[in-house]
Amino acid sequence: MRHAEPLGDAHAARQSRDLERVASLLATSPRMLSRRVKEGTGESVASQVRLVKMSQVSERLLLTGDSVGRISDALGFSDESSLRRAFRQLTGYTPKQYRQAFKS
Repeated sequence: MRHAEPLGDAHAARQSRDLERVASLLATSPRMLSRRVKEGTGESVASQVRLVKMSQVSERLLLTGDSVGRISDALGFSDESSLRRAFRQLTGYTPKQYRQAFKS
């Protein structure tokens, strides 16, 4: 039987992998990337990554008919409920409410 990682540990591990991946693409170290993002934006890399992901969610909600589950999978969320929770915290809308309010 496989043991699941505690939720916090899994999230931290995923953030660390994301940071390493982005740093590698930019030919820099994760520490240097973190420092430069913080200096330039006043925010952490994790905060910036969340904003980019939420922007991508918004675009897909408005420009496609994809389900929230499909969007969640495509953008690498651990599950659909994680996307829904993060989106609502940032926008004040559920994905369904957002789509209804802003889709032409």
